[in-house]
Amino acid sequence: MPLDLNYHHLFYFWTCVRAGRVTAAARELHLSQSALSLQLKSLERALGKTLLTRSRMGVELTADGRLVYGHCERIFAAGDALSQALQGAKAEIAPVRLGVTAALGRE
Repeated sequence: MPLDLNYHHLFYFWTCVRAGRVTAAARELHLSQSALSLQLKSLERALGKTLLTRSRMGVELTADGRLVYGHCERIFAAGDALSQALQGAKAEIAPVRLGVTAALGRE
């Protein structure tokens, strides 16, 4: 059964890890620290995994958190690439080739 992922929660998690602290991420995201903490807890609850350990020194990824963060890196890199492609920054578009096998009838 697929998970019901909230991509905003993934973005909040990704931002928090990159910032290194919940408070720094909350400022970057224009959220209160408590609101961001609730969103992170919602993600952990949805996944059924603890992703971060929190301390005075900041946040540290758990093993599951490293796995999720790796996926977030790819997800948001793909989003950036899409945004750039739509803005014309990357005009290289792979051609689409269509073909018909001889095994199909001509009708």
